[in-house]
Amino acid sequence: MACAPAITRFERLARPLVLALSGGGANGAAQAGAAAELFEAGFRPDLIIGTSVGAWNGAWMAAHPDGDGGRELLRLWVDPSVRSLLRGVVRGYVGALARGRLAAFSDSHMRRIIEQCFGVRTFADLRIPLAVAAVDMISAEIEYLEAGSVSEAVLAASAIPTVLPPVRIGDRMLADAGFVDNFGIVESLRRGARSIVLLDASVGALAGVPDRLTAMLGRANLVTKIHQRRHAVAAAAAAGVRLEILEVSAQGWVLDFAAAGEHIELGRETARAWLEAADRGVAHLPTTGRSVGVGALRRTRAHAV
Repeated sequence: MACAPAITRFERLARPLVLALSGGGANGAAQAGAAAELFEAGFRPDLIIGTSVGAWNGAWMAAHPDGDGGRELLRLWVDPSVRSLLRGVVRGYVGALARGRLAAFSDSHMRRIIEQCFGVRTFADLRIPLAVAAVDMISAEIEYLEAGSVSEAVLAASAIPTVLPPVRIGDRMLADAGFVDNFGIVESLRRGARSIVLLDASVGALAGVPDRLTAMLGRANLVTKIHQRRHAVAAAAAAGVRLEILEVSAQGWVLDFAAAGEHIELGRETARAWLEAADRGVAHLPTTGRSVGVGALRRTRAHAV
């Protein structure tokens, strides 16, 4: 993995430096806000690894790794075509059961948005190397797509099982890998990362007791991600690799894209707090309960460099 030039405020992050972008559905707007803030501040990773909605944000920033690119990404997130994504999921499931479909929705709306964003761009056209996580529903293997069409890779990474249909690429049936590994930390370590910044749009506070079906589904998803992330943190610590986590998960249904504007501001505020701590030379921010919008900032240092 080649190393990008260091920016002074980020010199404490040893190279190679990976930006890992988790899945998180509609919370991807907050992740986009944080990413935009970091790139405006001069953050330049050597590699981006994206899972699920993190593949969207990662592919955009890999193609446009600067402040202007970040601001354009935020404009895309508040576009009406994105804000209306995946509405009517219950009706979609009823229709899928009645008609014997694999998923609640077709991928036509998602495909149209992705192709408008990335067109015929290939991974070779990107300015920062990118790897996009997908799981093969036939072999059960996670694959990190890094060649060929960016649009097809992002579509495959976005194919939430039962919500959107898997994407056929060759003899593979590819889907969103977030239910297997939502963070890409182990893959970052395998590729030689010495520092990792994770923008986590999936793990938030365990607030209240689930009292309805959608709340229980959301809680089950959150518990899964909490345990996945604990394993990821442990892997980074065992490897002696610094892991910085910016937690940008907002409350609310993860398939509700209508609140993108509020989520973007949460992400930007979280990133600003992290940058301010870096500028003050704070060696270790404690895990805090301080709310930032409707989420919280958490920085985990797996190893002191």
